Amino acid sequence: MRRAFAGYTIILLVVACSTSTPAPATRDTTVTTADSAARDAAAHQAHAAYVRVINSNNIDSLASMLKNDVVFLGK
Repeated sequence: MRRAFAGYTIILLVVACSTSTPAPATRDTTVTTADSAARDAAAHQAHAAYVRVINSNNIDSLASMLKNDVVFLGK
């Protein structure tokens, strides 16, 4: 029994430590500086709008920013 367990353990370690080549990308994942800057600017604008709505204490404005399946978790 111990030999079988040791054998399986060695095989598992060899397989886990072996190197494999990653699959080639199926789509173009090149991100230009302009794309990154545009995404960052959009994220900053969305965050600023969210903070403004949260600070206004207007639940209707907050609800209009969220999707129907949003879930808030609390302690």
